[in-house]
Order: sequence, then C-alpha cells, then structure tokens
Amino acid sequence: MSFLEECRKHFSTTSLYDLLNLKRCDSLTQSSIKKAFYKLSMQWHPDRFNSVSEEQKQIVTAKFQIINKAYAILGDKEKRKIYDETGIVDDDVVTDDVDWMAKWRLIFKKVTIDDIKKFVEEYRGSDEEKKDVKRAYEKHGGDMSRIMDDIMGATYEDEDRIRKILVNMIENHEIVATKVFTNEPKSRKDKRMKAAKKEAKEAEKALKEIVDREGTNSLEALIQKRQLKRSQDSFLDNLLSKYSGTKKPRRSK
Repeated sequence: MSFLEECRKHFSTTSLYDLLNLKRCDSLTQSSIKKAFYKLSMQWHPDRFNSVSEEQKQIVTAKFQIINKAYAILGDKEKRKIYDETGIVDDDVVTDDVDWMAKWRLIFKKVTIDDIKKFVEEYRGSDEEKKDVKRAYEKHGGDMSRIMDDIMGATYEDEDRIRKILVNMIENHEIVATKVFTNEPKSRKDKRMKAAKKEAKEAEKALKEIVDREGTNSLEALIQKRQLKRSQDSFLDNLLSKYSGTKKPRRSK
C-alpha cells in the first residue's frame, strides 16, 4: 500500500494539507504547519493509548506515523514545493525504516503525562476546540461517533458539551443541520457510551490489580512513566484519589 493510500485509509483523504487540518494557501507559514503537526500528533500520540487493545494500538501507531510522514514533506520547504507542484510523494521520505517516534522527539521534547494533561486541559473549552468541533462536524457530516474521535482529549463525558456547541452553531447558522446529527438514534449513542464505559472499566480494573500487587507508590510511578491509561480521561484523577489517598487535582475550566 502506498503512502497516499494509507492516508486515505486512516484519514479519508490523500491531501497532506487536509490530513493536518490546514488550508493550502500562499500565506501558510512553516510555523503554522509545525503547530498543526504538533496538535495532531499529540492527539494520536501512542503514549496516550496504552490501555487499548493491540489492534487499536496498531491503528494509533499507523496514524501517528502517517502524521509524521506528512510533516516530513510539508515541514520541509523544498519537499513541500515539489509536492505542491506535482502532488507526488517521495517514497524515500516516507519510508517505514525511519524511527518516527525518535524523529518526533528530536522536533519536540519528550512528552510526559503532565504535558499531555496540561495541553488537553488548556485546549478543552477553548476557541480552538470550538473551531475543531465545527471542522469535524463539516468533515463527517454530523456523525457524532466520528466527531468524538476527531476531537483531541474528548471522552464520553464531553459528548453532551460538544453536542451543545454544535446545536448553538446550528441555531446561529454557522453550520447546517444534517439528518445524521439531528436524527441520530438513541441506540447509537447508547452503544457509543457503552463501549467507552467498558474501556474505562477495564482500565480501572488494571489499575486496581497493580495497586493490590505492588502498592500505590508503584501505581503513581507507572502513571508518571506513561505506562498506563490515557491521561486525558477524567476518571484517572478519581482513581488516584481512590487508591492512593491523594486529593483529586483541580481541573481547569
């Protein structure tokens, strides 16, 4: 499978600009491209998905690599110019022989649980998140399952909040109501919530087993080393409080 075919498979596009959620224009700066790359790579960073199934991990890793490959082209002025003129992607640039995680860490500092948590908390409820919610709605035609997957740090607990944002946008004529959004069957939402809660329950069970076996100090150490649950899940703080006796950290509004 070619690189562009991988892009279509995992991101439903063969445009590297669309993939990084960028608008192709003459005024687009390298700084803006890097910012978009960082944001999307944080969303699909493998360290955030340690508790998912092996199959899901493979998908996340593939997406992370594709994002890095896209930036390897658009982040280089000469390669970007060639891509803009021809639409061709050099296979040598996007080879699987590259350690894309190592390359990512050369560009950005090594990400930690605290980095991700801070990034997500500052993003949640921001104007930038609202723009992304709007973009995801238009991209997916109002499909809430896909919208929720597209919004960085969003969990099932954020769904009602995100839905309200979209309803307000519809009422203000910022976006057009779709049947997929307005007529979503309750059974589909319930199925989505059930799957998310199941994942959360499995993560809680794994954490409790570690606490029972190795104690709370080990739990906190493992969390700091990013070997457990995705940091943005709101129940993570509750688990720390429940099993280590620490107070739940105050979250940003």
